[in-house]
Order: sequence, then C-alpha cells, then structure tokens
Amino acid sequence: MNSKYITIVLCLLWGILPLQSQTNTKKQPSLEEIGTSAFQGATIGQGMILPASLKSIGNNAFQNATIPCMNFTKCINLEQINPNAFNSTTLTNANVLDFNNSNKLRCYISGTQSGSSFANFSGEVILPREVVMALHKNSLKTIAESAFENSTIGSVDFLGCANLEEISANAFRNMKLTEQVTIDLSVMVKLTAIGNAAFQKSNLTKLILPSSLKNIGNNTFEACTSLASITSHNSTPPTLGTTVFNGVDTEICKLLVPEASITRYAKATQWEDFFRILAIGSEPIEPVDPEEDWEEIDVQIPSDECSDKDANQILFTYDPAGNRIKREIILANTRSAEQPVSFIDIVDNQKVVIYPNPTRGALTVEVSGTVPGKSDIIQIYNMQGHLIKHQSMENIRTSLDISAQPKGVYLMKIIINQKATTWKIIKE
Repeated sequence: MNSKYITIVLCLLWGILPLQSQTNTKKQPSLEEIGTSAFQGATIGQGMILPASLKSIGNNAFQNATIPCMNFTKCINLEQINPNAFNSTTLTNANVLDFNNSNKLRCYISGTQSGSSFANFSGEVILPREVVMALHKNSLKTIAESAFENSTIGSVDFLGCANLEEISANAFRNMKLTEQVTIDLSVMVKLTAIGNAAFQKSNLTKLILPSSLKNIGNNTFEACTSLASITSHNSTPPTLGTTVFNGVDTEICKLLVPEASITRYAKATQWEDFFRILAIGSEPIEPVDPEEDWEEIDVQIPSDECSDKDANQILFTYDPAGNRIKREIILANTRSAEQPVSFIDIVDNQKVVIYPNPTRGALTVEVSGTVPGKSDIIQIYNMQGHLIKHQSMENIRTSLDISAQPKGVYLMKIIINQKATTWKIIKE
C-alpha cells in the first residue's frame, strides 16, 4: 500500500476499529460519515468493523477497493449509501455486505443521480427487512442499472413512487425477496419502460404492471420460475423484447388483463403463450397442489385420443434473428386413460378439469360439486371475439364439440357462481 492510502486508512480507522487498550479512557472521535472517494482504489490488508455512529457512506467511497471483509453489524444508525459507494468493490474473504441491522437505511440510490450503490459488486448484498425509498418517493424517476442486483431484501415498497418513469437494465436481477414476494408497480402511472433483464432470476411470485407500461426489454422475467401471477393494466399489450418469459410456466402462471383486452393478449407475441388469461377483478386462482385431497373425478378420454405412446411435444419456430415467432403444441396420437391430456383449475373452490387440449373438436369440462339447476356456463370465443359456443353445465361432466370450427386458437370461459376463468384452447 502506498503512503497515500496508509494515511487515509490510519485516519479513518481511528473511528472505525475499536481500541484494544482497556486503560485508555480518552473519548474516541465519532465517525458519522465516510466521505466521497475515501477508500477509492485502496488495497486494505485487514477487515473493517464499522461503528454504530456511522450515518452515511459517500459517493465512490469504496469504489474499486480491495478489502478482506466488512462488518456492518453495529451500524444501526446508517441512513444513506450514496451512488457508486461499493462500485466494483472486491471482498476477498467474506464476499457479503450485510446491512440487515441498519433499520434506518432509507436511501442508497438517488433518483437525480446516476450510478447505483452496488454496481458491479459481485457478492451478496443483504438489505434491511423493509426497504422503503422514503427520501425520494415523490422525486424518484429512474431506478438505475443493477440497483438491486443480487440483493437479499425483505420487501420493496413502490406505493409512493408515482413519478417513476423507468426501471433500468438488471435493476432487480437475481434479487431474493425473503418476506413479501409481490412487486406492485401499479401506481407508477408514468412508467413506460422496463429494461433488459430487470427482474431476471428473481424469486417474485406476483407481479402487477401499470397501465402506462409500453415496452418490456429482453429477458426481463427470464428464469422467474416462482412467478404465479402477472397483472397488466394496459389495455394494449406492452411490446416485448426477446425471451421475456423464458422459464416462466405459462401453463400455470395466471395472466390478468382488462376484460375487453383478453383477445388482444391472447394474440400478442409471447403473451399468447399464457394458457390462463383472466379478467382483472376475477377471483384469484391458486395453483393446484397435487397432494391435495380433492374429490376424485373419473376422467375418461375418447378412445381415438388414446392410441399412441408418444408424449406431447411443444415446437418453437424462430426467425433469422433468433426471435421466437411461433409456438405449437403437437398432441401425440396416444395417451393412456391414466395420463389424460388435461388441465386443472380451481374456480370458486371447485376443481375444474378440461381435456383434451389441444383437441380435434371434442372437449370435456368436469367440475366437482356441480348440481342440477345451477347457472354455471361455458362460453367459447374465436380470436375475433365472436361467441361460437354457449352451454350450461348441469352435470359434473359437460361435453362440447367444436369440430366444425377451423383449426386455430380459441378462448374458453368457464363461469361458476359468477366467478370466471379463461383458458386457451387449441383446435387441431
């Protein structure tokens, strides 16, 4: 270490590292701030223990610094970590920045400044159980690139961020939420774009998008394998980059949209991959637990659907640029009765089984607990929004026939006790 850095370290460690002597009763200076670029580029031979008096870490404070480890356990009064504070910081022993005890931390990225606090930091960042951008809620316009990347956070509250306009690339990439796994962006009436890979590999389960959103970047929700529900308030499906939902189970994950826009989403590129398209405001439907002790329904598939041993296949077609332009589900010629080509849903606490899908024309819907005289109905629409089939459900099993309709995609709406679910049906 050169003399410049030795001088800086000695001066600052006076307030950072505890004195070892028990006989020195002289009051130590109180360190409240680590200033701008204080340790920028420094190589420090021993770990740091930051004091309880620390309130602020300045811009570029530890940028490009190399340190064995940093301990923030005592930093109960830390309020602010400024942009680039840990940009490209290297921790050689314990590669973790743990601010879990810093419950006063409210701002570590400014909406008026560029650069995020932890940009290019390759380790783990653990933030307080509740991260609320209280200091910049009204003024925050942009969440910078990689702002929360690789962070472990209890929850993120955006309910005061009405003026936010952009979520930049990698902003929440690989973020782990430990308590509230919902991301609600609905109040962001000025948000028009979400950048590439902004939520890639994060563990959110529920996502709510605002009506103002127009563009979603490449890989934005890729590998979000826990995602179970997406709500989009825009009546026009936002334009999507490449492989936005790659790795999301689109047969299980619900897509909730304005009721008048269901057909638009069902025809839009990549949005069309979702099998469950519901109107906003309909009853939330949870994924079926295969271990749940449901009333057993005897599912029988017509014999012409059960003659081949091959499994169904999903085929994808790509354009020369590598963008996926077509998704096809090819129904195998045979399935055993024990493995019906079926989909399962829950509507008003009743189990619904739909099979086969894809179909050559014959469809069956079975609902546990259906009794005669109820006003439950099934409606099937073509992609132009025209009603082609309307049928009451008076028994447990209801059969429908769309063999006279052309091959293509249709929407089946099942209404039970005024609660509805919508599924895509593929006619072969």
